[in-house]
Amino acid sequence: MCMGWKKTSIVRCMVWVLAVIFLLPVSRSAAAEESPLERAQLELLCALVSMSSYDDEINLVVRHRLQEMGWEYEPFLEKSNAANTNTFLVHRNIPDSDQEIYILAFPGTSSAKDAEVDLRMHRVPFGGTSPQEFFETAQRKDLNTSSYPFVHQGFNDYTYTALFKTPLKDYGDGTDTLGEIIAGKLCGEPERKLILTGHSLGGAVAILAAARLADMGVAPEQLDVITFGSPAVGNESFARRYETLFPLSRIVIDGDPVQGTIQSVHGGYVQFGRRIDRKKNRNSNLFAHTIAVYLDDALRNFYDVRKEQGELLTPYLENCPSVAAKVYVPYMDIQMDKEIAGDEYYMREAVKDIICGRISQPVFGEDPEEAGLSVLCEKGKRLGCDYVLVEDFRGTRIKQERDNFQIVMEEMLYDVDGQLMEIQSNSTTTKKMTPLEAALYVQMAGRDSREEAMERHSTNTLPK
Repeated sequence: MCMGWKKTSIVRCMVWVLAVIFLLPVSRSAAAEESPLERAQLELLCALVSMSSYDDEINLVVRHRLQEMGWEYEPFLEKSNAANTNTFLVHRNIPDSDQEIYILAFPGTSSAKDAEVDLRMHRVPFGGTSPQEFFETAQRKDLNTSSYPFVHQGFNDYTYTALFKTPLKDYGDGTDTLGEIIAGKLCGEPERKLILTGHSLGGAVAILAAARLADMGVAPEQLDVITFGSPAVGNESFARRYETLFPLSRIVIDGDPVQGTIQSVHGGYVQFGRRIDRKKNRNSNLFAHTIAVYLDDALRNFYDVRKEQGELLTPYLENCPSVAAKVYVPYMDIQMDKEIAGDEYYMREAVKDIICGRISQPVFGEDPEEAGLSVLCEKGKRLGCDYVLVEDFRGTRIKQERDNFQIVMEEMLYDVDGQLMEIQSNSTTTKKMTPLEAALYVQMAGRDSREEAMERHSTNTLPK
C-alpha cells in the first residue's frame, strides 16, 4: 500500500548518529504475540522517532539519518489559536518482505505555545465519531465528569488541531482531514496497523489520537501506542472506556515527575494502559524526563534483551550499507572512567551495529590489545578483507564537573598491507547526551572521513 500522504519536504540537516542502527523488521502482530526482542526493537524505534520529532539540531539530524535509512517523513504543520502542531507520519517498506510500518509521531513541549497547551488543564467532554462531533462535544456544559469521559483541554486542543481541524486540499477531493484519511485507510484495509508514539506532550496526544481513531471505527488490533514520560490525559471514565479499545504501553523512567504531574496538580486525571518502569542510567545526570534519557534506556533494553535471547550480531542488510568492502575490525579498546565503566558493553555492541549499518562485510575479531599492526593486517589478509579498522574509545571525567565526561574516539584505517589510509580523533561531552549516546555520536562523526578513504581505494562503493 502506498498512502501518498506527502505534503512537504524535510529540512536538510547534518548527518549524525543513532538511527543508523537497529532498524529491523518489526512484527505487525499484536504486542502480546511479539517476542521480547521484537518488542524491544519496536520500543527503540519509537524512541528514535520520538527524538527525531523535535526541531532542535541534535534531533533534526537523527531525523535526517532515519531518512537516509529509508524512512519517509511526511510532516503536517497546523496552527490555530489553541495550538501550533507538528505531526509526522513516518513510513518504511521492510526490505525483502511485504511488510510496511507506519508510525504517527508527535513531539513534546518545545515552544511557549506548547507550554500554554500543557497548562490548559480544564477538563472538557470527549466523544463523537467525526471531527464536527469531536468539536461540538468538547463545547458541551451539560455532561457529568463522574459518568462521562473528560480529558485535558490543552491536549484535546492539540489533537484536534493536528488531525481534525483542517482538510488536506492536496489529498483526494480535498475535504478530509489527516485524521479522517488515516481512519479511512485503516478501516478500509483491516490488515494494516498504525503505531502512535510521542514523548511527554507528544505521548499525551498519541493517546488521544488513538482514542479518536478507535471512535471512528479502527479496530484495537490495528493500533499500538507507545509513549515516553506521558502525563495522564483523562478522567476515570475516559480510562475505563478506552483501555480496551487500543493497547497502550507507557514507558516511565524512575524519577520522571512529569508522568504524574497532572494528577498531583489538578485532581481527576488517571493513567491507564501497561506501565513499564525503567531505572534511569546512573551514569548520566540529565533530567529524568528528557528524551535523551528515554532513548538511552531503549538502547540498553534492546541490548539486554538481545543478550538474554542469545541473538548473534548480524549485519542488518536493511540498513543499506554504502561501502561494499570487507573490513576486519579487531577487538575495540573501550576504556571509560570507573563511574561510567558499566557502559562499555553497550558501547561495544552499539558501535558494532553502526559499522554493520554502513559497511557491507564487517568481520569482528577478539585479538588481544597488544597485537601489533603486522599481526592484525596478516589476519585481515587471511580473512579476505580489504581493510583493517582499529578503534579506541576513552571516557574521562571533566575536572570540576562531577557528572560530565569527555568521550573520545581515535580511529585508524589501514589497508591489509599496513598502509595508513585515514586517521582521525573525535570527541564530545555528556552535557546534553548520555555516555552511551556520546560514544555513538563520536563514532558516527567520523563516518564521512572513513567512508571517503575507502571510496578512494575502491571501485565497489554502493550508491548512497
